[in-house]
Amino acid sequence: MYRSPQFKITFTILLPYLFHEYPIGLYIMDKLIPQFFFILLGMGGASLYLVRLAKGPHVTWNKKNNPEPWNQLDPTYQYKFVAIDTDYKNLKKEGPQF
Repeated sequence: MYRSPQFKITFTILLPYLFHEYPIGLYIMDKLIPQFFFILLGMGGASLYLVRLAKGPHVTWNKKNNPEPWNQLDPTYQYKFVAIDTDYKNLKKEGPQF
């Protein structure tokens, strides 16, 4: 279907009026853009954090093959999100080997 360039210009000019009854609606919509941005940013961050929690070393998804996954970790494995003053390379394993 062929559309003339005039249709494109008319459509872009009239597009805001299709969604708002008054031009003041555009002014209100501009103020909502940051709110939608930060809501989506927060939802994305929360989703990534849930994925990180689900893939953690303390989570068991298969109890038959790997009932205690935390016992298979190396003592120098850094499983904390942020460890400021801990050097995991110099740690020694404390406790028995299971």
